[in-house]
Amino acid sequence: MVVDLWGGWADEARTVPWTENTITTVLSTNTTITALVLVDRGELDLDANVAIQGLALMPARLVALDGGPDILLDGFRILVGRHPKCDAQLTSMRVSRRHCCITLANGEVEVVDLGSTNGILINGRQTQCGRLRPGDVLWIAHLRYRLD
Repeated sequence: MVVDLWGGWADEARTVPWTENTITTVLSTNTTITALVLVDRGELDLDANVAIQGLALMPARLVALDGGPDILLDGFRILVGRHPKCDAQLTSMRVSRRHCCITLANGEVEVVDLGSTNGILINGRQTQCGRLRPGDVLWIAHLRYRLD
């Protein structure tokens, strides 16, 4: 099945209308659509805790290894960056305004770099996206976090 959905605004200031040719990143659309159907049926509670690989560890937490606040993974999608509207705000100037997005899907933690200047690393390897398992270390620019 193919669904062609578009509308709204292409910029945060809401000055550029979205068109059918607007380019954007699409992540986990199957998961999102499935989740919306399950919510509509009352079979999925978006506020419920989620388990990682069957372990009752949620809400999961990224523990700061270099000082600073931990990042609580208590939502479906967590936007990380310096921007005031980010779910997890980091104050370091090495962190981009919208640095990365962390999603919880199918019991796994996925992280995607949003085109940041200083990137992300998982267990010391630079990447654009990847999955975290308990004990893995995520670098957001120069700041390190361990998934607990």
